[in-house]
Amino acid sequence: MDKDRLNNMVVDLFHGISYEEEKAVITDEFKDISNKDLHIIDAIGIKKPKNMSTIAGDLNITVGTLTTAINNLLKKGYVNRKRGEIDGKIIPSFKVISKVGEVAGESIEIAAREGEFLSKDDLRQRAKIGQSAIDKLSELGILGDMTDSNQLSLFDL
Repeated sequence: MDKDRLNNMVVDLFHGISYEEEKAVITDEFKDISNKDLHIIDAIGIKKPKNMSTIAGDLNITVGTLTTAINNLLKKGYVNRKRGEIDGKIIPSFKVISKVGEVAGESIEIAAREGEFLSKDDLRQRAKIGQSAIDKLSELGILGDMTDSNQLSLFDL
């Protein structure tokens, strides 16, 4: 097989994968997101906020290019810039986490201003979110080792 034919096959495969990825991403709920947006959100991750330099390095793009893309994602509501940090960490919006959603995310943020959550039950009650949101946050590792309940067990002593 010659190089040109192999190159054409790889390019066709890449375009086919990109097309299928785009079809899977663009739904009624996420009409305004592109493959590029999706890859940036993936690079941001969900467990630990990252700064712009780290994300740009992970994507092999310049910080300037990333800044433009992040500003677009901020306008669309898919990411948030975490305030109060020296280097302005970027975190995904709850809007992009299936089974959590933007309204639940806002409720969590408001409830968190009242103080640290003592347990998953405390989070669910104070933020007024459903168990499916708690389960999804737990599954993604966002809640860390947060206990299920505020109640102490004899085994905890």
